[in-house]
Formats: sequence, C-alpha cells, structure tokens
Amino acid sequence: MKKIQVNLLLLFALFTSLLSLQADAALLLNGELSHEYSTQAGQQLSGRLELQNNGTEAIEVILTQEDSSPEGDTRPHPRSNRDWIQLAQDRVWLEPGSTQQIRYTVTVPAGLGEGTYWSGISVEPVQAETKTRPAPAGQVRFGIKQKIRYTVSVLTHLGQGTGKIVFGKPLIRQAKDGSKQLALKLANQGLFHSRPTVALEVFDSRGQSMGSWQGNKRGLYPGASKTFEIALHNLPAGHYKALLVAEDSNSGRTYGVDMNLNIQ
Repeated sequence: MKKIQVNLLLLFALFTSLLSLQADAALLLNGELSHEYSTQAGQQLSGRLELQNNGTEAIEVILTQEDSSPEGDTRPHPRSNRDWIQLAQDRVWLEPGSTQQIRYTVTVPAGLGEGTYWSGISVEPVQAETKTRPAPAGQVRFGIKQKIRYTVSVLTHLGQGTGKIVFGKPLIRQAKDGSKQLALKLANQGLFHSRPTVALEVFDSRGQSMGSWQGNKRGLYPGASKTFEIALHNLPAGHYKALLVAEDSNSGRTYGVDMNLNIQ
C-alpha cells in the first residue's frame, strides 16, 4: 500500500508540473479564438491575428487554413468560407519577446444564400518546444516536448437571422462527483450560428419555484448538435415540474419546454 501511495504522489507531482510547463508556452495568441462578422455578398472584410513570443528563443510559426464541419472534423462542407480568406503571410519568424500582427482579408462572393459560413485558421510553431524542470541532487530531472496549437474560427453571417434550436430528450444521470446532472442534446437546425445557454427552473407540487439551475454555454454551427449539462446540486429527491430553457446569446431568442423531473 505504501508503494502505491508513493507512486500516486509521484504521478500527481509529474502531472501538476506538466500543467505548469504547458502554462509557460512560448507562443501566445492574443485576442479571441472566434472572429465574427456580419456582412453581405460582395463585401470585403479585414481582420488580424496577434502572435507573441513569450520565450527566450526565436520561433518560426506556421498558419494554415482548415475547414471545421458541423460534426467537428476537418472535412469540407457546403458552408465553408475557407476559400474567401486570404492570409497576408502563412509563416512568420518571432524573435524572443516580440509581437507581430498577421492580417487577413475575407472577400464574400456574390450570389450566396443567407446564413452563417465558417472555417478556421490554425497557428502553431514549426518545432516543438522542450521544457524541463530542475530537480534537487539525487532526484530525476524530467522534461516534455510540447507543441501548442491554436485554432481561430472565422464566422461570416450573411443576412439577418437566427439559429433554430431543437431539444433532444433530457436525461438524468450521475456526475463524476456523485451529484445528479441533467444532460440533453441541442441541435441547431437553422441557417445561422447559435450560442445557447441552458437553464432549468424547478417547481414543487404546489407550483412554487424551488429555484433555477444554470448549465453551460456552447456554440452550435448550423447542422450541429452537442450535449449540454446542468448540475442539480442541492435538489432533493422527488417528483417535480420543470421548465427547461435555452437562451441564444447571439440573437437573444429564448426556447423553452416543460418537463417532468424525477430525482431519485
């Protein structure tokens, strides 16, 4: 048992040290990971990425364009705007402590239908970084090679519209910490990107509100579906009525559905 405990402590120390090494990554991408534009056919837009070398050695960075389908892979899809985007440069050399902006243009073709079109720009160093941690005499000195990769989503919204959120069947399940959790799939069957936040308001047998439980927020491309979770902390066992709500922060539109809730 003592040997197992020692090994677990060593693994924990290694894990936390690796996290610290990753936090010290030399290549930084400043700004948001999602660039969104409301536009129209035939318009030209411009944007920029800001790269920073936070390390002590010069690094070469490569930028590549990629598709991101509603399913989350990199297959081409009908709503890709990848071919609309032109990077000013696809490689850059960053000296230690330096910051550089990479500009891009988006030329929207004519004759397109309304809705959201999107793709991604990935940013990564050509060579992996080697990070080490010093160790006291007699102890093992270890290091890792890490290659940080960022992906910036570029979304162009043509016309005025909203996503169309469709609820799947809610499921009560046990979370990792042993508490109860409501999980459900939301699908976006509209033409525009949606960013819903889910919440659950619970009512007792007399119709009195017992409170509201907040869930997570996730982005949904047209045609995509994802699982959302609501932690039901401090909700006693019992049978309840509930109102399940998804509010789209992109459009301000709210979707709701009544449900019966059985907590055992």
